[in-house]
Amino acid sequence: TDMIHSYTLYLSHGGEETEQIDSALARAYLNLGDYDNAKRFVTQLLAQRPDDMALLQQVIPLALDSDHAEDAAEFLK
Repeated sequence: TDMIHSYTLYLSHGGEETEQIDSALARAYLNLGDYDNAKRFVTQLLAQRPDDMALLQQVIPLALDSDHAEDAAEFLK
């Protein structure tokens, strides 16, 4: 959560959003079980790396558990 707070402050003050930051935030939110916040970063990462199986294996079950079945289906595509 400290890392999320630091990156969020960095980004909100004009910091450059990079793939590494997106990846760190996506994984942090996924590890916390926070699908709603993870979705933005996961979607951006999958647009660049659609075959990231590790990310898909983590986000699909969380989307289902969070009552976002339509999102899970999109990730499966």
